Amino acid sequence: MFLAHKVMIVTGEASGDLHGAGVAAALKELQPGVRLSGVGGQAMAAAGVKILYDIKELSVMGFVEVAKKYPHIKGIFNKLVEILKMDPPDVLVTIDYADFNMRLAQAAKNLGIKVVYYIAPSAWAWRRGRAKTIAASVARVASIFPFEADVYREAGAKVSFVGHPLLDIVKPSLTREEAYRYFAADPARPLITLMPGSRRQEIETLLPEMLQALRLIRERQPDLQAFLPLASTISRDLVAEMCARYQADIQIVAAHTYDLLAISTF
Repeated sequence: MFLAHKVMIVTGEASGDLHGAGVAAALKELQPGVRLSGVGGQAMAAAGVKILYDIKELSVMGFVEVAKKYPHIKGIFNKLVEILKMDPPDVLVTIDYADFNMRLAQAAKNLGIKVVYYIAPSAWAWRRGRAKTIAASVARVASIFPFEADVYREAGAKVSFVGHPLLDIVKPSLTREEAYRYFAADPARPLITLMPGSRRQEIETLLPEMLQALRLIRERQPDLQAFLPLASTISRDLVAEMCARYQADIQIVAAHTYDLLAISTF
């Protein structure tokens, strides 16, 4: 069995941070002394990964925002390549974040570093040619869907079907009674959870519409309780300011999201 003593894990979004933390925990269980570093957020840091760059610096969407931050993102990319040269890991694990990680995977391969792509780009859905590009640059694809595994095998990649990580993650950790107490929610009243996203642009675009919709719903259902689970990539002040601007009575929370969803009416 190949044992990696040093692993770099790179993702660029809140969901990837969550899955990266799962990878880190599994690696530590297999090899307690493994050294982990990479690009991630709070979840990966809590799992023992030395964070080289926070995903808050990379989490953008839309052509305009990407164009604005391109020099900064390119700078981070170049610095990661330099780290790969100067202090190469035994394995680079790339998680989602396709355009950035596909290039990083190729750079790592050029340096002789093994790459495992976990949650690879959805080549089965669009831009199918990406599967061949990835197959040529990674040692293995860890596929989360069986049909995805087939697409990457056909493209020439070595593939392991590992299943979808959300099957292990998306489940309540509290009973309903415990959840109501944790959130100080009234079980006799309806409850709505707003989830506008994990990127600043999503918050700025979607949350105002959600808050206006919440106002309309409350005109018909004035006893409605509202909660908003905060992504680790988003500033609480940003969300609180927007809620205040729309005079929205809503509780901003930062933990036990799946327990909150379990007791939500909407």
